[in-house]
Amino acid sequence: MGETRAYVSRQGQGPIVAVGGGSGPSLVARALARELERLIAVVCTTDRGSSTGACRRLFRMPAPGDMRAILSTMAVLSGQEAWAALLERRLQCEGNPDLHGMALGNLILAGLFQQEKDLRLVALTMARLLGIRGVVLP
Repeated sequence: MGETRAYVSRQGQGPIVAVGGGSGPSLVARALARELERLIAVVCTTDRGSSTGACRRLFRMPAPGDMRAILSTMAVLSGQEAWAALLERRLQCEGNPDLHGMALGNLILAGLFQQEKDLRLVALTMARLLGIRGVVLP
């Protein structure tokens, strides 16, 4: 597996944009922890993982998993460890295969998506609720 590194030029103080999916944006955010307020993470919404795939199917929404992961990482880096742990909590629901193993954060994002109908607004609302530094965009 390749190593992810982040280099920050101190010459300019503009935004730092990370584009990707999976663990990529989270690795970049951790590497840029001291520059987090400058970070704009643009994440994929096409994942088909088990929890994310169930959300896509059940709620007819873009995949929330990668967005949840970067929001969780940025919450930790912003001092919101308890909220991050809650977002990552996997539900135990043996009688319902769609909910069993579902990340609670995916359900929260699904609820916000039903309310807002716009994944960009979901990301901005969730970031505000979590008090994170930086921006997450789908």
